[in-house]
Amino acid sequence: MIEFHSLESSASDDESCVVRIPEGITHKENLLRYIAAKLNFPDYFGFNWDALDECLADLSWLQTSKVLFWHDDIPLSNEPEEARRYLQVLHEVLSEPGRVQLRISFPKKAKAELDKLLA
Repeated sequence: MIEFHSLESSASDDESCVVRIPEGITHKENLLRYIAAKLNFPDYFGFNWDALDECLADLSWLQTSKVLFWHDDIPLSNEPEEARRYLQVLHEVLSEPGRVQLRISFPKKAKAELDKLLA
């Protein structure tokens, strides 16, 4: 399930690895490189949507049981098809059982745009 946060709330969670996705990521390659670096993806990571799905569903190399993706906006919103595919990957991973509990949070102001992208 995707959660929504206010801009005043904090991304800190003592039990989680927090991956804060900053505003303004407009290229798929930049987004995938950012996530891969933050989560120490293995060298075999292929920098494509299928590889992101595979690595997020595993995360066995992390020393935590919870990961929080905290978005400051919707990445790739300038490329709706890529943004939609990113959101689909997150949704797929959320529905898969895994060793690591993944939480996804977007700003409340992005809810209408998210609904539109996922419609």
